[in-house]
Amino acid sequence: MDNSRKIGDMSNNTFGDNINLQGDNVRQSKLEKSGEFDQAFASLLKDVTQINDETQRTQAQFFAEQLKEAYKTKDTTKAQTVIGFLKSSLGTAASLAGVARFFGLGF
Repeated sequence: MDNSRKIGDMSNNTFGDNINLQGDNVRQSKLEKSGEFDQAFASLLKDVTQINDETQRTQAQFFAEQLKEAYKTKDTTKAQTVIGFLKSSLGTAASLAGVARFFGLGF
């Protein structure tokens, strides 16, 4: 019977709220970034409200709300799509890049 053990690292992974990991000397922590996201999202909304074209601004507001929903549901695929639409309206705005980092997406 093999009693060998593998020791590894699981740093920088995203797990849901209900996860159990077993091992010796395990240290688990959960970081909430909601406050940081809310600040980044507020900055994004400010940039969206400054879009001159009313139709484009309305669409960007819709996509911004979709992005917020994607954050709540941790839907990176949806976020990537929505960020693409917002990028066409805002360009490479710092506020959009700030929100994208919460999904692990870059420009």
